[in-house]
Amino acid sequence: MNDDSVPTGREPNALATRRLAALVARSRALTGVIAADGTPLYLSPAAVELHTGRPSSEIATEPRTDLIHPDDFEALAHSFGVSGDRPGEAIPVRYRTRHTDGSWRIIEGTYTNLLADPDIAGIVLDVDDVTDRTNAQKALLASEARHRKVVDSLAEAIILSRDGGQIVQCNPAAVELLGVSDDVILQRTSQDEHFELIRRDGTLIEGADRPATKTRVTGLPCRDVVMGVRRPDGTCRWMSANSVVIEFHPDGRPDLVAVSLSDITALVESTAEMEQNEQRFRTLIAKSSDLVAVVGPDLRIEYLGGAVEAILGYRVDELVGRDATELIHPDDLDRALESVAATLSPEGEPDPLELRLLHRLGHWVDLEALGTNLTDDPLVNGIAVNLRDISERRRIEETLREAQGRFEEAFEHAPIGMAMTGPDGRFFRVNPAFCGMLEYAKDELLEMSFSDLTHPDDLDRSIDMHTRAYSGGDSYVLDKRYLRKQGDWIWCRVHVTIVRDAD
Repeated sequence: MNDDSVPTGREPNALATRRLAALVARSRALTGVIAADGTPLYLSPAAVELHTGRPSSEIATEPRTDLIHPDDFEALAHSFGVSGDRPGEAIPVRYRTRHTDGSWRIIEGTYTNLLADPDIAGIVLDVDDVTDRTNAQKALLASEARHRKVVDSLAEAIILSRDGGQIVQCNPAAVELLGVSDDVILQRTSQDEHFELIRRDGTLIEGADRPATKTRVTGLPCRDVVMGVRRPDGTCRWMSANSVVIEFHPDGRPDLVAVSLSDITALVESTAEMEQNEQRFRTLIAKSSDLVAVVGPDLRIEYLGGAVEAILGYRVDELVGRDATELIHPDDLDRALESVAATLSPEGEPDPLELRLLHRLGHWVDLEALGTNLTDDPLVNGIAVNLRDISERRRIEETLREAQGRFEEAFEHAPIGMAMTGPDGRFFRVNPAFCGMLEYAKDELLEMSFSDLTHPDDLDRSIDMHTRAYSGGDSYVLDKRYLRKQGDWIWCRVHVTIVRDAD
């Protein structure tokens, strides 16, 4: 027998080692191994480009500390030193590094001291670029704060209650309408008999028939429900109530319910009713990580690595060998096949693809996939795919779009006049109700300031309150006269709220 025909028993392990090495070399993961003195021993291509400013084809031979943000270098160096004293322990790091495009990228991850591991013999840096996620979270928080301020400035009362009826938020208008302090309101539930609600015929509205309770049980909104509330001072206020679910439990049950209440006491006494606008907001924060796969030309999954269970809930052995198309959402399949064809074409450099994959529990996970054609590489012989969970980013983007849409809808369709002015008092945005009230076209108002339309006898006080608000106040209410286009004056009650940016 020829010696060449004798199997060595090492070929499968050698091939696996070469394949893993090839995948690591081509991964977008930000990883590295650093010597105890800070010298890089290995940096993944993405880490090379991000942390050294050099193309990924070059090899870093010395640390580029000049690329670390000056305010972060001391803390980063301290974390590195701590890691050197704590073998095997993951030491958190967060810092900013100068990207090749000149921007500062926010990096999060860990140092892990594996100097004693003969296969590594260094301190492992395992990080992720969280710039986009951090910026999206900041934008979401700013949007929520802005819309909370808008809600608090509304004349309509807004009350939010959780599952079980526990009231978790109310605005100043709700405090005034119900005649009790916000502390008292927040100690109650939407079914609490402390809030005695009555129908127009004088009968009591029991807990199960109240709008918030009905919406929580059925998941359906209640609209224009006319009811009265008996206040502690003995008076009764009539309200038009609207309720809607704005957050659900993971199992689909309603959780957060918003009730908006308009004081229609005068209208009820004159047998008229009032329409109501709804206000909603929600927030959700999560964290994502990466998954690496090798898919054959026939789209069979040949290899999986990374956060498979964290992202999709499967064990690796449950997916290897399966047809990848079985996991792709039917609505995304055509785009995924087109991306695969583009990847396999000679000039193919496909853009990242957003698609949904099936989780082991039956739901869909939003991912960003980027494939590289390595079918000609004998170490891989397939398409290397890097998948990143973008569920949180998609949630944040959708929440921002919904929040902006709700604000636009409330502003444009509000039954009361609304306008936005700059520090100089000039209008830069007006709604249709404001235009109709003053009989000016939108373009005409955008050429004016509030001073142009204010009665001379009211001008000094109006300017004084405007100036004081910008100098440190937040809001004020002023009764003043506005000039209409036809030359007559109308009295208006003006609610002014200052909206501030980060500075």
